Amino acid sequence: HSNLADGAPKEWRKLGENVGYGGTIAQIHDAYLNSPGHKANIMKTTSGMFLKVAREVATEFPDIAFNEMIVDNTCMQLVMNPHQFDVIVTTNLFGDILSDLGPACTGTIGIAPSANLNPDRKFPSLFEPVHGSAPDIAGKGVANPLAMILSAAMMLRWSFGQDDEADLIEQAVRNVL
Repeated sequence: HSNLADGAPKEWRKLGENVGYGGTIAQIHDAYLNSPGHKANIMKTTSGMFLKVAREVATEFPDIAFNEMIVDNTCMQLVMNPHQFDVIVTTNLFGDILSDLGPACTGTIGIAPSANLNPDRKFPSLFEPVHGSAPDIAGKGVANPLAMILSAAMMLRWSFGQDDEADLIEQAVRNVL
């Protein structure tokens, strides 16, 4: 991203690419960009670097509201007022925590899809249920396939640009529910 000089450390540039991808997604969907995944007040080096890069890259998206929030407050806000969140950009650690917390607020993580998107497309993105493969219930006949079905819809949309097909799958799931 243009705000990160070529001489910036590789890690900073990679963070910039990821935050920039979140900004691009927010633009496409007329959304706003949340960057709550930091603990820069305590983890000054790691989270501080993430927040600094996120702020720099956010300036490249002047039409997108960029909201930042310490991750503790993000957890509370996800429970109390989840509608304020749209596109969330965070680190892997906080993303893993938030991606379990969000669906759990609905009463189950069993029907929540997830995606680990690879913005540079050098490697495939990963689409799976938030709960993973759930080996503890394998073979018991109790697994709910909706999270995997919704993850497949996300794959069609984000990896293959097949929005119409993804819409059909998502509508079918809504009809079942």
